[in-house]
Amino acid sequence: MEDLFLSLIMGPIDWLLVEPTLEEELSLEKESRRILNETDHKAVAEICAALVKQNWYQTQVIKKSIGRVGELEGKLLAIADEQKKTRSVWDLVFSIK
Repeated sequence: MEDLFLSLIMGPIDWLLVEPTLEEELSLEKESRRILNETDHKAVAEICAALVKQNWYQTQVIKKSIGRVGELEGKLLAIADEQKKTRSVWDLVFSIK
């Protein structure tokens, strides 16, 4: 079980990497080109303002999420440390015969 805790805590952070599918890449490119080709400057400004607000909120969610992950990793370390202490005490008890 300790190995599980260590792999969760010390393991790679591949879960942070984003690799969009081909369909997602094409959809993103299509939307980007639609905005770039927009001739109505007011519409572009509205899209830009909405994206700035959305980016701010998503940044806040990411910050809170990363903080929560760190908090949970700390709890896992504490549990693993406590189990290590408990296990070593029992090892001592059962090794005396």
